[in-house]
Amino acid sequence: MMLEEKVQYPQGIPINVIMSSIEEYPIHYHGNDLELIVVMEGTIKLIIGYRTILLKKGDVFIVNEDELHSMYSGAANKILTIQFDLNFFVQYVESLEFSYMMCETYLDGKKIEDLNITLTSKIQQLIQLYVKKGAGFSKKLTSLSIDLLTYMKSNFEYFSIYENRYFINKLDLKDNPANVTRIWEIYKFIYENYDRKITLQEQAEEKHFSMYYLSHIIKDFIGISFKELLNFSRVEISEKYLLETDMRVSEVALTCGFSATRYYVKAFENWYGQTPEEYRTQRLSHAKAEIKRDVLPLQAILDCISEERTEERYRGNPLLRDFYSKVIPFSGQSARMKKKVNRNNLIFITREWGTSGLIRDSLFDILRSKFEIGVLISTVSGKLQQELSKALEFMDEEHLDKAIYLFNNDKNMQNHINFFETLATMMQFHSPGTKKFTLFIADNSSSPGNFQYLLDYLKQNTPLDDFFSVEPICCENLMLDHDSYVFDSICGTPYLLHDLLRGDKRTICPLVDGESPSADILAGGSGLTAWNGLKKAAYFACLFYAMLGEEVTAENQDYIITRKEDSYQLLFYDYYQEGYKRIKSFTSREEVSGIFEEGVPSSEYIVEINHLRGTYKMTRLKLGDECCLFYKWASMGFPQGLTKSETILLEKSIFPEVTYEVITLEGTTDLFIHLPRFGSELILLEK
Repeated sequence: MMLEEKVQYPQGIPINVIMSSIEEYPIHYHGNDLELIVVMEGTIKLIIGYRTILLKKGDVFIVNEDELHSMYSGAANKILTIQFDLNFFVQYVESLEFSYMMCETYLDGKKIEDLNITLTSKIQQLIQLYVKKGAGFSKKLTSLSIDLLTYMKSNFEYFSIYENRYFINKLDLKDNPANVTRIWEIYKFIYENYDRKITLQEQAEEKHFSMYYLSHIIKDFIGISFKELLNFSRVEISEKYLLETDMRVSEVALTCGFSATRYYVKAFENWYGQTPEEYRTQRLSHAKAEIKRDVLPLQAILDCISEERTEERYRGNPLLRDFYSKVIPFSGQSARMKKKVNRNNLIFITREWGTSGLIRDSLFDILRSKFEIGVLISTVSGKLQQELSKALEFMDEEHLDKAIYLFNNDKNMQNHINFFETLATMMQFHSPGTKKFTLFIADNSSSPGNFQYLLDYLKQNTPLDDFFSVEPICCENLMLDHDSYVFDSICGTPYLLHDLLRGDKRTICPLVDGESPSADILAGGSGLTAWNGLKKAAYFACLFYAMLGEEVTAENQDYIITRKEDSYQLLFYDYYQEGYKRIKSFTSREEVSGIFEEGVPSSEYIVEINHLRGTYKMTRLKLGDECCLFYKWASMGFPQGLTKSETILLEKSIFPEVTYEVITLEGTTDLFIHLPRFGSELILLEK
């Protein structure tokens, strides 16, 4: 079965235009053609490689030559397809046959918006001429097509792969044409030689560069390493072998240049989230399906384009989004690899944590059920026994069996040893309520040698083992005091969720900020609540995490779906690593409060629910800046103190937006999620 679709161009015209309403268009590719998909009305889902993308009215998508893609929709739509004969246009647009273009951009900034506005305007000029024709039609059409393709190549050719998953139009590559050329030469070389052993050293020697230099060019420009690029290219090429032939997976692996089948399967799963066999089973029937579309008269194109829609009218149009929505298939089935939610994270508290009376509530009981809770204990000069006695009594009262000790830069090791010996002595005579507990020792010093000396001492001093077990932890994951309002605001919540769910090491958070010397409500601390007990956005982010089920059914960088018996929990959060790199240096409250004035785009997801049947109660909890303590405080003008009534009102108004709905699931149901920048949403489905 051949999936290549031969485009039939009108006599003497190197472009083809079709307006249609599409229900299903099976998997195919174009060998020597470039295709533009423009959504005129409605929506359509585009499957291209491992990505499923929802395109809405106003969206333009570029399908490059040889890219496998398909489209389907259950809703009314009008889709404009423009195809260009590359065999003709390569004589006018330099290196067009080696280009890879994309405009499903989601970078922020006016520059990208302007590019989309101009692109849409040029497409409209071309289409109006194509439909109306007139004198000198063929020559004018060719001229407009060359202008459009040149513009696309100049502005949409600079792709980068973000987080090994998302393609973005990285415009800053445009400023270094020499390296862009090198990248495309490497990319072209891979696709022409994928079936044999290819090394970075081979390419470095050919271009007279060091391997180190060439490796950094690839990583900086494309976002992944040479090996990852090679594996991605081979996996992408293997799609055709899986769908067009009956070759065994092992044969496909060798044909595509993998030295062993297991390497191929691992690389395929990394990009597609399933094995090659699963991919073949799932998509083969779709590849063989019939085309279901109604071709509309060309006049229908003009009916969708108003002559009054000038460039100025396009500016700020929400339909011209800077990114694409992500479509997430959800069957409710358990993941093939039985994976559990990471539950080794820790919240630490001090003996003063309940003084405000604002955080001893049922919400904290939920946190406590899914977090390890420990008390922070430390030495106080001249009051060691007294402080330790109070700490042990507090642990008894709160039924805590974990504590944290901060190893600081005290150069006198005897002080630390005295602490542990005193603790062990007191444990011998302490009431039986406190049994053996876990003592986390956090290295908060710049003396790794001294820290190791202390650990060795505790390991060798076996009598101490009778009272507490020692576990060292790294302060890189110890959120003591970041001195940044990013962690006071909602901006830090996606990164907190990401660390809680996917961090290699446990994430350790203080429950309460230390009291601000200036009496400000917030002062850049990393606690889950302010010093007066008012909850920050981070508190609710941890609450969302705690409400997840134990079994993971699907996950990615910015969402996780879990299951508990017949209930499902879907958590989405706006994790954008590049954005965090930009804002994490913000320390002033004015800088952080100004982030949302930039008009950064939000995120959209569509969960495609299949194979779930029955009636479900759906609870949605949405966290955005409008229910964030920091932005309430900012809107009040950053007052230093609060009146009693203001504190009570803030306590009542700071809570995620909650909605309830009863839904009946049958067939396929689409669930729409719209997140503001840095926001998160938890959806609970209970049968």
